[in-house]
Amino acid sequence: MKIHLITNCTSRKLRKLTSKVHLKDISKDAISPSENWTKILSKQVDLLPALDAYAGDHWAKVKDIERLGASLWIVSAGYGLISADTKICSYNATFNSNDENSVSKFYSKENLKEKNRCWWKDIHKGRESSIEKIYFDHPGDIFFIALPPNYLKVIEPELDNLASCGVINLHNTYIFSSKQDLSLSLKECFYQAKEDFCEQLGGSRVSLIIRLARYIFKGLSLKEPTYPQVQKMYNACLLYTSPSPRDKRQ
Repeated sequence: MKIHLITNCTSRKLRKLTSKVHLKDISKDAISPSENWTKILSKQVDLLPALDAYAGDHWAKVKDIERLGASLWIVSAGYGLISADTKICSYNATFNSNDENSVSKFYSKENLKEKNRCWWKDIHKGRESSIEKIYFDHPGDIFFIALPPNYLKVIEPELDNLASCGVINLHNTYIFSSKQDLSLSLKECFYQAKEDFCEQLGGSRVSLIIRLARYIFKGLSLKEPTYPQVQKMYNACLLYTSPSPRDKRQ
């Protein structure tokens, strides 16, 4: 049995990746923006394995979990779903709406979630990689999914389908994110990274999701059923964490 971590990319890349491509340079009027973008990425020669290409506090905690033995998968707005050893260039693309490199600019739908899902579907055309494939290729394994809301919503339909057919359940999948409304089939797998956990887990709210996943991962024994262990550690966070200070604003 092995644990797989599915987490998000970061905007920060290592400085040694000198050349950088930006999604904002793809015209909104392009016939197929995703194909144009993929072609640009494929022409880059300044590359590093994804594990070594990203930087920042979030990624430092991701590498901690990987060093402890987890297999790493990355949800990337630029590359789609990739593994830790996939070679990538320095790029700027995001699922966040308030960014000039947001993938949402290519779609007319009003809902950001649907725009991002359209891009995710388009960028995976002709590729075998998918959340479903990871699960079917690794039956009996454990999956930690640590994603911010915009990224989690992108893969939620795939997760929902897997849960509906019994592939995903509360014993093999643990979803860590900030507060949000997930589909009913996934709620039993969801563990909210509450801002009050910052005192116990350390760090800032920016990296709180992955810090919660790391805390649970480090305390887990694969020699025993994982669900009771995760429940016990998460409940300890709820019980022993004091409320975080709130800014007083007029």
